[in-house]
Amino acid sequence: MERSGSWETILDIPRWSWVWESKYLLENPIKVKASDRMRLTCVYDNGLLAQPSAYTHEYGHDAPAIPPLDPPEYKIWDQRKNASMCIADFDIEPGE
Repeated sequence: MERSGSWETILDIPRWSWVWESKYLLENPIKVKASDRMRLTCVYDNGLLAQPSAYTHEYGHDAPAIPPLDPPEYKIWDQRKNASMCIADFDIEPGE
């Protein structure tokens, strides 16, 4: 979130695993003003070692998947677990 020209990290998941897919809720709400800006940034490793197994269609879960591997591909939207993506939603409530 950007406040007064400085960005603040609200949530950081440095090593993601698909089995953790869930909705994350902050312990304490964040108060925002109309002038605050929010952005979502994701980095996804779509390299060969990050591909699922073509045989089992499973990821390696902390190690490379069992060969042969599916080739890297460009994804726009897909709900299958081999199409990892980054999504965020925000619940906004009126303040005091």
